[in-house]
Amino acid sequence: MKVTRLVELVEMDCCSCDITYAVPERWKAKWRQEGQTFYCPIGHPQVYTASDNKILRDKVAALESKLTHAQDQLQAAAREVNSAKREANRQRKRAAAGVCPCCNRTFQDVARHMKGQHPDYAESR
Repeated sequence: MKVTRLVELVEMDCCSCDITYAVPERWKAKWRQEGQTFYCPIGHPQVYTASDNKILRDKVAALESKLTHAQDQLQAAAREVNSAKREANRQRKRAAAGVCPCCNRTFQDVARHMKGQHPDYAESR
């Protein structure tokens, strides 16, 4: 019984000794993709490094991710500031209407009430 198998080989050159040799296409693709060390027939180690384009693409992706995160944080901080401003305005309007911020009762003379009933309020805020 005779079996014939067709294997497609790709030509390669050693970067150290310049020998030309051939390996299966799938081996070369695997070495290039995984960055594994391989050896020429004489024994010199070889490795495919990431291309400059790939390195730059990875850096751009990382920076875009950081930018997105920073934008999300900025938006959250802006929402907190707006919420605090709304609450301060609400409290100011209530005080102007004569509502005590401590006991929520309405008084005609809030200043006199605050001084007499809640003297520590101004220092605690």
